[in-house]
Amino acid sequence: MHRRGAKPGDLIYVSGPLGSSAAGLKAINNNLVGFEQTKFAHLEPKCRIDIIDQIAPYATAMIDISDGLASEVHHLCKSSTCGALINASEIPVSEEVYKVAKTLGLDPLNLA
Repeated sequence: MHRRGAKPGDLIYVSGPLGSSAAGLKAINNNLVGFEQTKFAHLEPKCRIDIIDQIAPYATAMIDISDGLASEVHHLCKSSTCGALINASEIPVSEEVYKVAKTLGLDPLNLA
């Protein structure tokens, strides 16, 4: 599967909540107490290879979003020569990411 297969009308799906790695890095860099699961998400990222067979029949393009949703959707669109509209209210963000963001005065969507 390549990045260049996306086309107008395709939907964008993610395989789980976003922002855990960025929140984990912020928690580590700011010496936040707790948030161990979020810190672990940054230190030991997991690739969702368990769902590849379920996704493959429907996907026209794929990309890992370890660098964040915005930058990776940009790469996908550039490779596919199309654009994308993202509804911020539909972006899945875990409660832990919200807690880290609140503690540090950040926007949780920026972590995603």
